[in-house]
Amino acid sequence: MVLNRINKKGVTLVEVMISLVILLIVSMGLLQASLLSIDSNVRNELRDEAVRIASEGMAKRRGAVNPPTSIDRTFRNQKVTFTIDTDSSNLDIDSDQVTVTVEWDYHGEHFSHSIISIVRK
Repeated sequence: MVLNRINKKGVTLVEVMISLVILLIVSMGLLQASLLSIDSNVRNELRDEAVRIASEGMAKRRGAVNPPTSIDRTFRNQKVTFTIDTDSSNLDIDSDQVTVTVEWDYHGEHFSHSIISIVRK
């Protein structure tokens, strides 16, 4: 009995296992890329929120009202505390330089955003 190997068709188990390993490696790379993208988006959302908070603080300061010292917000089920610090210095008799600084921590890193404006008395 002679085996005819020329007309044998199909996929062996070794070929299937190799293709599954390659598919696993590719999917792990795509998963890591999507996690980095999500983290970057959250950082951008936090920065945008800090800009909004600083703008609101500056508007309140221009209206001679002191902004709150901290604001809590929730992003992706994580509570983030934004700390607001206002500082003013006299430039001359008619105007002050006002600095509003917003600081926050995210994943062990410290971030800050500052706005400086001149306010007439």
